[in-house]
Amino acid sequence: MVARSLVEKDIDAGRRVADALSQAQTPVQAVLWLYLPEFEEFRLLVATSIVDRDGPLAAYKAIREALEGIPESQRPAPFSISAVSPSDSVVRGLRKVVRAGPAGSDVRISNTLVDDVYVQDAFVYRLN
Repeated sequence: MVARSLVEKDIDAGRRVADALSQAQTPVQAVLWLYLPEFEEFRLLVATSIVDRDGPLAAYKAIREALEGIPESQRPAPFSISAVSPSDSVVRGLRKVVRAGPAGSDVRISNTLVDDVYVQDAFVYRLN
């Protein structure tokens, strides 16, 4: 099967999510697209301390509320967004090799071994 590509529409939608989360002052440590080969698709990972503090359902609620101002046609599909802990192994590993933070500092990572995790493809908007 052919792997799905991350296209400009996805990159723009992910940027809108990162910006909306910032505007809503949602505590976010990372926002990035990550290719998951086992599903042959990209997922938009949102690493937030809400997952650790209040659980994943509270994190998804905060994300959903932050995205209310974005038209549905300009958002990623809801099933493509994953709320994760800031201590997620991929997020922790990427912190060691990527410096992304302020707007305009997007970073693309391909075919990289991060600790014990192989990152086939990732597009990082925020990482702190």
